[in-house]
Amino acid sequence: MLFKDKLKEPVIYKGSNKAINELNQIQEYLKTHTSKELEKKARLIQYGIEGEENILFELKNSHFPMYVLHDIYMVDHDLSAQIDYIIITSSMVYFIECKNLIGTIMIDSMGNFTREYTYNGKTIKEGIYSPITQNQRHLELYKMLREKDKGSVMKFLYDKTFSSGFKSLVVLANPKSILKSRYAPKEIKEKVIKADQLIDYIKKHEQSAFRNQKDMIAMADGLLSYHQKQEIPPIQEENTFESVEANNDDQLIES
Repeated sequence: MLFKDKLKEPVIYKGSNKAINELNQIQEYLKTHTSKELEKKARLIQYGIEGEENILFELKNSHFPMYVLHDIYMVDHDLSAQIDYIIITSSMVYFIECKNLIGTIMIDSMGNFTREYTYNGKTIKEGIYSPITQNQRHLELYKMLREKDKGSVMKFLYDKTFSSGFKSLVVLANPKSILKSRYAPKEIKEKVIKADQLIDYIKKHEQSAFRNQKDMIAMADGLLSYHQKQEIPPIQEENTFESVEANNDDQLIES
C-alpha cells in the first residue's frame, strides 16, 4: 500500500454498534413486555452511547492525524478489559476510559474519587471506584498480551519503552459534569480531563514523530489482533437489576 499524502485528518479505523444493537434489542423486547429493570438498563445504555458519541465528535472534528479504535475487548484467561477508545498518533497510544457521570466529580489529595449529585431533590455524595485504576488495568492487560508475543530480549526492551509510548486517560464525557481536582496528586490530575479538553491534551503531549502512516496502521492492526468480538446476550429478566448495577456503575444516573 502506497501513502502518497501525509495523514492530516483522524481515521476511525474500528467503529462499534454493539451498544446501539443491544439498546435496540431491549427496546424491541419492551414493546411487548414490561420490565423496570430492563427499562433502567436501556436508559443506562443510552446515556453511555451519548457519552461515547460526545468523545467521538471531538475526535472526528479534531483535524489531527490519528487512528481511532472504538470499543475494544481483550481477554487473557480470567482477565478481561473493555476499552472505550484507543487513539494512535505518530508518537503515542492513548487508552481512553469514557465516563458519562452526572454532577460534581471530586478527587482529593489521596487520589480518592467522590461524586455528588441531586436525585429526587436530595443531594447524594458517594465514593466511586477509581477510573484511573480501572483503565490502568486495561493497559496492563494489553501489555501482558503483547509481552507473550515477544522473546526475552524484546520483552526487556518493550518493558523499558512501554510507559513512554502508552498513556492512560479518563475522559468525562458529560458536558454538564463538574470536575474538582485542585488537590489531587499531579500524576492523577493529569490523567482526568473533560471531553472538550481531549484534543488539546493530545496535541500538547505529542512528541517527535517516529511513526509514519504505515506504522500507525500496523499499530492499529496489532491492537485489533487482540480484540475479541462480543455477542449480545439474549434478554434474561432474572437478576437483571444486579447485572445492571455491576456493569454500569460508570454510567450517568438519572436526575
